[in-house]
Amino acid sequence: MKKKITYIGAAFLSILMLNGCGNKVTVIEQPHFSGSGETAVEFSAKAKVMEQADNRSADPMENQYSFTIKLGKQKLTFPMSYTDLTDQGFETTDSLRQELKPLEISEDKLFFKDGKAIYAQFFNDTSKKQKLVDCSVSGIIIDTSMLTEDSARVVLPKGVTLGVTNQAEIEYLYGPPNNTYGLEADTQLSYEYDSGQNILLNIDNGTRILDSIDMHCYRPIYRELQMESITVMGAYRKLEEPYRYKQPIDLGDDIYSSIVEYDYKLYELPVPVREFLDHGWTLEQLVSNVKNDNQEVAGMSDTQIILTKTGQFLQTTVKNYSSRPESIENCYITRVSAGSKTADVEMMIPTGITRGMSGKELRKLLKKVKYKKEETPESTVYIVQKGEDSPAVTEIILDSDKNTVDSISVIDRRDTLE
Repeated sequence: MKKKITYIGAAFLSILMLNGCGNKVTVIEQPHFSGSGETAVEFSAKAKVMEQADNRSADPMENQYSFTIKLGKQKLTFPMSYTDLTDQGFETTDSLRQELKPLEISEDKLFFKDGKAIYAQFFNDTSKKQKLVDCSVSGIIIDTSMLTEDSARVVLPKGVTLGVTNQAEIEYLYGPPNNTYGLEADTQLSYEYDSGQNILLNIDNGTRILDSIDMHCYRPIYRELQMESITVMGAYRKLEEPYRYKQPIDLGDDIYSSIVEYDYKLYELPVPVREFLDHGWTLEQLVSNVKNDNQEVAGMSDTQIILTKTGQFLQTTVKNYSSRPESIENCYITRVSAGSKTADVEMMIPTGITRGMSGKELRKLLKKVKYKKEETPESTVYIVQKGEDSPAVTEIILDSDKNTVDSISVIDRRDTLE
């Protein structure tokens, strides 16, 4: 998945790494599908029977929730220990000095073996703070852009193969996914076994072929931590990014700050959707194609929504900064705008620029500000950005006929919340 999910490349390598577990198994070839014309939906009942049979199978490659993957002849089952990984010859130049809090998940770490590069995610499955090397390897991601012609086949249980298996075959083998996330160039199928235990399969919308696997099993290896994990992993979802947000106490005078006064309320972008809902806005609809009953957004992805309030419609972009699917309410609004062609509400940005002010007043306030100017017969657009690499951009549109500010838009496209 060579695109939106920024952590995917790293995770891809993790899958390769995980394949270094070293148990000898028989390679399961990709199953043959007769051209019977049966669809995944028609096979759903059959798939359920197959899933029940999974739990009785002694072969992890026949159990889709065994969290096992093969790279060539190597088989990896998660979670595994760090020692299991290094015993297979994997080495890293990344720093492993990081310490994880109980039930905390690490960033991806890059490992090498025999010319192969892989990424791994670590998970502290104990009740005490631990060094990374004392944590378990619990998550992997792999995508086709990291493979070469000489790469070993990457195979999941039941023969689902990276770069080979298509969506219809996956749904035949695994049954309907728990959630489906429709993105611009991809479709993600989410198979969820339990809290923190998930397989996310990315399908290229052009080829309909599996091009990325994200598998994680954040389950404590040690039995006494099972109940603690269930409790903490459930709370982890609720206590993630939205609760880091702090509402600004004043507008300030830094026009590059992404702070706005919108409909008489102060916000700093990115702002949790729930903040707008708390101030009287209502989620009218999803503009993007999010195909799941819970209206969740895939990890590290964005979507379009429409918010309404007293007859005004705000179409905006929201982003999920978490690596896991999140509800719309737990995602972040990254763009707000007000104007005659969008939500017709009051909006002010730092330095006091507001809708309705004259062109003379605007130019006076922009005198010490970096901006670009684009002119059309109908309007003049002032684009304010601190630098080319800055994620924050403000656009101010001056109506040429009225010589007043018609609309203001503030966008903050930062990759992370840190």
